[in-house]
Amino acid sequence: MAGHYKYMSIFGVILAGGEGTRFGCVDKAALRLKNMPLVHHLVSRLDSQTAQIALVGQTNAPLPQAVIHLSDGYDPPIGPLGGIYAGAKWASDLSDRPCHYWILTAPVDGPIFPTDFVQHAEPMMAARTPIIARYGNDLYPICGLWPLKMALDIPAQLEKQNGYALRPMLRALRAQEIDFQQFYPQNPFANANKMSDLLALSRQLQR
Repeated sequence: MAGHYKYMSIFGVILAGGEGTRFGCVDKAALRLKNMPLVHHLVSRLDSQTAQIALVGQTNAPLPQAVIHLSDGYDPPIGPLGGIYAGAKWASDLSDRPCHYWILTAPVDGPIFPTDFVQHAEPMMAARTPIIARYGNDLYPICGLWPLKMALDIPAQLEKQNGYALRPMLRALRAQEIDFQQFYPQNPFANANKMSDLLALSRQLQR
């Protein structure tokens, strides 16, 4: 698994920390869409944009051979920030100079994540702050591109805020937003929270 040469300083982090309660507490990574587990859809979407990919969270889904399976960065888990931090620590171990690297984050239940996310975000990377996805009025804080050094600083940032919510930290870090409505006629960040969502996503993949 190897991304485009331009993106060798970017690591992919798939977040699988949700409990899938609206699906009856199923393992979302293992849910099948078009006869393929959701996690495999995500890997195919991130592969060309990243050097290596890791999945953070509990799953029994079979993973592609090159994908690393990581535990959450906090015990007990604290939500997306814990997963992002776990991915950042993994990426840091593979990076010679963390200040030059990034992590691309996506939820495991978002199987039509843009294959050109980094391409569209690239002009904004010079600011060295997180770049978060938006589609019209909807913000998708889990879908984003983080400077690795900033993601490694999550524990220090958590000491400055109440609770573990992702959005307050993004505001504190002066995150940028990129609206993909200008690039896509349909929402590429739609996720699978219930069975009707899977059916809708299946129809989108057919287009």
